[in-house]
Amino acid sequence: MRSTGMLFRWFSIAVMLATAGLVLFELVSYSREQTRIPRGVTIAGLPAGGMTSQEAMQMLLQVYSQPVEVRYNESVFYILPSQVGFSLDTTSMLAAVDAYETLLPSWEGFWAFLWNSPADAHTIPIKAEYSRTQLTALMEDLAARYDLPPIPPQPEPGRPFFKAGTPGTVLDREKGAELLVEALYSPSERRVNLPVVSNQRSLPSLDSLDTLIKQLTAVNNYFGLIDVYMVNLQTGQDLHLIHMSGEDFSGDPDVAFTAVSTIKIPILLATFVQRDLPLDLQTEKWLKDMLGVESGNDPADWLMQSLDPARGPLIVTQTLREMGLVNTFIAGYFKPGSGLLEAIKSPANQRDDIQTDLDPYNQTTPVDMGLLLQDIYQCSNGGGTLLMKFVGKITAEECGVMLDYMANDTIGVFIQAGVPEGTKVVHKHGWDPGIFHTFGDAAIVYTPGGNYVLSIFLWQEDWLLWDVGSRVISEVSKAVYNYFNPPTGTR
Repeated sequence: MRSTGMLFRWFSIAVMLATAGLVLFELVSYSREQTRIPRGVTIAGLPAGGMTSQEAMQMLLQVYSQPVEVRYNESVFYILPSQVGFSLDTTSMLAAVDAYETLLPSWEGFWAFLWNSPADAHTIPIKAEYSRTQLTALMEDLAARYDLPPIPPQPEPGRPFFKAGTPGTVLDREKGAELLVEALYSPSERRVNLPVVSNQRSLPSLDSLDTLIKQLTAVNNYFGLIDVYMVNLQTGQDLHLIHMSGEDFSGDPDVAFTAVSTIKIPILLATFVQRDLPLDLQTEKWLKDMLGVESGNDPADWLMQSLDPARGPLIVTQTLREMGLVNTFIAGYFKPGSGLLEAIKSPANQRDDIQTDLDPYNQTTPVDMGLLLQDIYQCSNGGGTLLMKFVGKITAEECGVMLDYMANDTIGVFIQAGVPEGTKVVHKHGWDPGIFHTFGDAAIVYTPGGNYVLSIFLWQEDWLLWDVGSRVISEVSKAVYNYFNPPTGTR
């Protein structure tokens, strides 16, 4: 019995010693593991548990220094993180690991180590920085290298049409920068498809329109003077062309023309400066008769007489002067035999290189008429010069009514003849009586591709044939319409 007890005792001691040795061994192993990053720790999206700090840092630098694959349509290239000043803050991330380790209870951790329990997951987020300036410069460089500007529609030589252009592509720089930063901050998703916007809307160049207008005068056998002024009402961009017999002329100052019935637009304006809505029935009738297809001269005289029986035309002229339109005036009534109230000189009618057999009673220039219509249009939308020059006398509503009156001129020739049926054209046309020398038309044209002002005047010393002159104006009008509304596919 004693022998058996001794054996049991020695066996117990051996077990205890073995257990102690095993525990000591595990403690040594655990202590060694304590010098490494705890299991379950992820740094910047990468598993770092069991690594030394040095190993983890090397892994982070190796992964995050890899280039990002970038695609712009079919082009593929690689961006190094250093190109945008990208750098990891490994010191801060490893310090966050150390702070996490201090929170781990030693004996609970040892117990989990002994039983090989699953480690608690813990994530250290990425900490890095980059240069916004370098990123912006990179996006600008990529756009400069790979953007494809649209090829604008090209004019068809000698015809009032344009061939369809080619759409281009433009890099969305802001969104592209966001995607590139996301890739730089990702350990695995390091590919970027740059967002590209299709840039399909492109107007032809103004130079091409200028050239086309000159070609149209030649192919229609018109060799007299043509003066064209066009304004894009969306952008304010304008075109001014003065051309005769293959030669261009300066537009400063513009060329003076007999205003013919286009002078009725200033009479309309002066009437509204002097009167408020609602208009009396007599004034309404005179305006309709003056601005409609009949283009009555008597109603124009009656309207001016209602402003001032003796000086009505000069009241209209003064209204224009207040707007800064110095080349347009009316100095007498339309009625035959009416006296000239004042001999008026203007910068335009003092040119010595071009003379258009001017009527001393009423004169204008295409630019003046275009600017006047532009002012009325802007006024109808709550802006422009008129509302500032005539505070309390002109309202946006009244400007809208003025446009409505001019829309009654549905004669169907000149500018109207060059646009598709149903297109809104607010305008006033005119030509001199008897043997034609002067044709004029000033209009606001409303189109899907943009609204614009178009003012066209022709003058020819010899008889200006109706078929030739009216066709030239309508062809130029068609060309300008197609400039704003070019085809989007193959014509």
